Amino acid sequence: MLTVSENNMTTQPRHTISIEMASEIINDGLPLVDFYIDGKLNLAISFNWEKEVIIENCIVEDFVAVGTEFEKMVKLVNSHFMNCNFYGSFFKKGLIIDNCIFDNYLDFQAGGHNKIGNPVIITNNNFKDFVNFFDCWYTGEISVCGNKFNKGTNIESKELLITFDIPPLIENNIGTTNFEKEQALELEALGCKTQTIPIFKNGGEEGFSKFLKNNLNKKHMGNIEGTVKVSFTVDATGKVKDPTILSSLSKEADKEVLSVVQMLEFIPGSHNGKNVEVVYNLPISFCFNKKGK
Repeated sequence: MLTVSENNMTTQPRHTISIEMASEIINDGLPLVDFYIDGKLNLAISFNWEKEVIIENCIVEDFVAVGTEFEKMVKLVNSHFMNCNFYGSFFKKGLIIDNCIFDNYLDFQAGGHNKIGNPVIITNNNFKDFVNFFDCWYTGEISVCGNKFNKGTNIESKELLITFDIPPLIENNIGTTNFEKEQALELEALGCKTQTIPIFKNGGEEGFSKFLKNNLNKKHMGNIEGTVKVSFTVDATGKVKDPTILSSLSKEADKEVLSVVQMLEFIPGSHNGKNVEVVYNLPISFCFNKKGK
């Protein structure tokens, strides 16, 4: 059984289930309620998720939804997540996170995209590590209220390409909410677990963000909007190889993304003192009707 740290949960789960059973329940579009879930619950295997996701009164070791486009509501209530990653995920029908605890770094980067009338509501949570909203675009309503950000967040940053089509409601939070940085360059590393992840040579995490902003030529592609998902390997010398489009937007956008990705150079990742290859999935948003995008 998972060890429970201090959290907001008003009641504790009553049952323990295997990761296989939890995956079967969520794949059937049924709610996960009152469970200890030990292992990685991975929705990143599917780019389009067409069923509701409801996790209530659960303790979850690892929940991963990287680059996932949720076609229905996602609701996390009164639950404890030891690890969680929403990098590049779109919450088209809204997101509710209420009265939960997150032990480690939580990444929403390059995601959002909720439709009008399908709000993102993040309330009364305890985030023990940094929460990253770099390059998020919220087209519908969003409220972030009554949370405790122990290591801060950048939800109110002015420089990190965070866009709200409707003015957000952000109030009564504890902790800094306007960091002008990402706490870490938390791309989704696949294929190996490294002791150190690759670091962008030109200024680390901040340099990486500026490089993408300055080098992606979006103006010649008309009014195309959306996200290109690209996979690439950072080899043991820090060079990028094998860039591949995982999710296409248009021929022009795909070509531009591949061109810019091939320009990247990193300090390589390492494992046990040796440089290793690391594979990344990276969503890149094209948002032409917004200033600065």
